[in-house]
Amino acid sequence: MKKRKGYYFFLISIILLAVVTIALSYFDSQGTMLAPRSSYSQCITPPAYPQLITQSGTICPGTYNYGIGIGANNVKINCQAGTSFNGANWGGTNGVTILSVNDITLDGCEFTNFTQDGVHIEGTPSSQSSRISLLNIVSSINRKDGVYVGANVLNFSVNDSLISANLRDGLYFNASYFGNLTTNADLFPNGISIFENTIANNRENGINFNAFNYHLNLLWPLNNSVKIEKNNVSNNVKNGIQFIGFSENMPSFRGLNSNSHIYQNFINYNGENGVSMVAAKSRPIYPLRSHIGHISFNDIIGNADNGISFSVPSNDPQVYTGSTIFANYITTNGKNGVAFSADPNNYTDTLYFSFFILQNHINSNVGDGVNIDSINLNGQWWYSQIIHSGHIECNDILFNGAGQSDGIELRGSDISQSIYISDKNIIENNNRGIYFTDYGPAFLGAISYNVINNSITSNAMGLFVNHSYDSNEASYYYGNDFDQNTVQAIDRNAWAYPGFRNNWWSDYSPTCADINPADGWCDVPRFIPVGETEWQTKAGTWWGHKLRGYLVKANTGVVPKQDCPIIEFPQPFNNTLVAHSTGSVGTNNPQEPGTSGSGSSGTTGGTGEPGSSNSDG
Repeated sequence: MKKRKGYYFFLISIILLAVVTIALSYFDSQGTMLAPRSSYSQCITPPAYPQLITQSGTICPGTYNYGIGIGANNVKINCQAGTSFNGANWGGTNGVTILSVNDITLDGCEFTNFTQDGVHIEGTPSSQSSRISLLNIVSSINRKDGVYVGANVLNFSVNDSLISANLRDGLYFNASYFGNLTTNADLFPNGISIFENTIANNRENGINFNAFNYHLNLLWPLNNSVKIEKNNVSNNVKNGIQFIGFSENMPSFRGLNSNSHIYQNFINYNGENGVSMVAAKSRPIYPLRSHIGHISFNDIIGNADNGISFSVPSNDPQVYTGSTIFANYITTNGKNGVAFSADPNNYTDTLYFSFFILQNHINSNVGDGVNIDSINLNGQWWYSQIIHSGHIECNDILFNGAGQSDGIELRGSDISQSIYISDKNIIENNNRGIYFTDYGPAFLGAISYNVINNSITSNAMGLFVNHSYDSNEASYYYGNDFDQNTVQAIDRNAWAYPGFRNNWWSDYSPTCADINPADGWCDVPRFIPVGETEWQTKAGTWWGHKLRGYLVKANTGVVPKQDCPIIEFPQPFNNTLVAHSTGSVGTNNPQEPGTSGSGSSGTTGGTGEPGSSNSDG
C-alpha cells in the first residue's frame, strides 16, 4: 500500500511540474508578468589592440587601461554603464581603431587620456569603411582628436555623445590626395551626420573639415554630404565649426536641394569664429569651390571673432564661396555678425562671393552686422575680377558696436558687383545703417547696389555711398523708409543711375507739398547730398516696412516671418548616402551594402595595424 501511495505521489509531482513548465512558457511568450530578459546572455572582456573584436557583444563594466580595435563587418559593441577605456598608462595610441570595415555600431563607451585619438576611423580606396555609428559615447582629454575620420569613410554618424577637452579638434575629418578620380583615389569622408552632441572645450576646433591637401581633379567636387544638427558646439579654443577647402557639390539656389547644412545648433563662445568657411588649398587648382548649402536656425552667440566667416586667404586662380544663411540668431560676437573677406595680397583671376542672408537676427555684435570686404587687390585689376552675387533680405540688423559699428558695410571691388539689400530689412541703431566704400575706381564692368524696400531707422547715418564709380555704377535706392537717422543719406556719386527713387524721408515727406498734382509724390523731390536730387519722393505717410515686426527668438534661431522671403527646405533631411566605389570615368557608382571592407564575423581575436598614410597619427 505504501508503495502504491509513493507511486501516485511521484506521478502527481511529474504532472504538476509539466503544468508549471507549460504555464511559464506561455506567460513568457506573452511578455506579461515576467521581468524583461537581458539582450545579452553574458558580457565580454575585450582584448587590447592590436588584437581585434570580430563579433557583437556587451562589454563588461569596468575600467580598461588600453584601447581596442574592431576588425570585422556587422559588429555592434555595447558598453554597459561604468565601462571606460583609459590610455593614460598604455603604450598604444587610440581609444578605438576602426579600419576598413562596414556596419559598425559603438554604443555607450568612454575613451579618455589616449596619446592620439579617442576614436580613429579610416578606410582605403579598395576597402572603405562605411556605415559607422557612434552612439552615446564619451571621447575626452585625448592628446589629439576626440574623433578622427580619415579618407574613404562613407556614411559616418555620431549621435548623443560628449566630445570635450581634447588637445586638438573635437571631430576632425581629413584626406590628402592629388589627382583624378580613379580606383586608387583617396576620397574625402562622405555622408556625415553629426546629431545632438555636446562638442565643447577642445583646444582647437569643435568640428573641423580639413580638405586643404585634398585635390580631386573634377570640375565640381564629389557630393560630400554633411549634416550638423542640434549640437552644442561651445567654448572651443579656435572655431566652433571650420571648413578648409571643403565644398559640397554644385551650389544650389538659396540652398534648396542642398545635401549639406548646419541646422539648429548652439554655436556659442568659441575662441575664434562660430562658423568658419576658408577657401584655401595647398596647391592652386582651377577652380576652387568652398561652399555649404545652408546655415539655418542656429544660435551663434558670443564668439570671439565673427559669428559666421567666409574668407579667401590664398592665391588660387578661381574661387567660388558662399552659402544661404537663414533664420539664425547672431549676436554679441567679438567682430562681425557675418563676414566675407579676401586677403589684400591675393591675386586671383576671379573671386566670386555668392550668398543669401535671409531673416536673421543680427544684433549687438562688436563689429558690423554684415561686413563684405572683397579688396581690389591693391589696384592690380589686370589680375582680378571680384564678382558678388548677394542678397540680404528681411533681417533685423540692430545695435551693432553699441551704435558705433555699421549695420551693413561693403568695402572694395573692381568688377561685376550685384548686391541686393531688400525686402523689409530693419536696419536700426547702428553707426551707419548701410555703408558702401571702395579702394579705388572701378576698372571693369558694372557696379550695382540695390537698396529696396527697407526700414533704415535711428542710425547716426542711414546710407553712405562713399565712392565715385561714375558711369560704371548702376545702383538703385528705391522705396525705403529713411526714418530719424541723424544724417539720412549721402551719395558721393552723382552719376549713378537710376539712383534714388520713391523713398520716404522722416525729415521731408510728411510736410512736402503734394498739390500739383495731388498724386502721393512730393511736388519738389528731396535733395540728396552731395549733388543729387531724388527722381521722385514719397509724400505723406511712410511705406511701413517696419510694421512686419522684429524677428522673434526661437529655441535656436528665430521664427521666420511669413510676409518675408521663405525657404522651404526639403523634409525630411536625408542623412545617408549609399557607399560608392570609383571608376576612371569620374562618376560615383552605387555599391551593394557590405561588399567593401575586410574581416568577417566570428570570435574575438585577430590582429590589425594602424591606418594608411592619411592617418592623423
